[in-house]
Amino acid sequence: MKSYIAMGIFAFFVTVISLLRIMSENEFYRLTSMKKIWGRSRGLALHFVSNVVLPLICGIVFLSGGISGVKLIQPLIAEKPFDRNSVIEKKVEDENIEPYLADMHTILAA
Repeated sequence: MKSYIAMGIFAFFVTVISLLRIMSENEFYRLTSMKKIWGRSRGLALHFVSNVVLPLICGIVFLSGGISGVKLIQPLIAEKPFDRNSVIEKKVEDENIEPYLADMHTILAA
């Protein structure tokens, strides 16, 4: 959960830096190019949403998840991918497969 808190703090840091860049006297070059491409109001809105609002939302979500202890993101790779699940093995061992095989042979013979 410490990683979620760190990600939340980093997202707030990105938000503060982006806000300072938007409000500074010298315009940031990406903001200038977005204003040229999309127009003044749309470019400023897109820049604000992508560089301030999204990091702010991510910061709130990750910080609250880290404080509350909720696991927000499941790992893509299992911790022990080659360990066998004993419950599933027990079900497979207990099942009698012979009736299924006999039925399959009669279906194929027909």
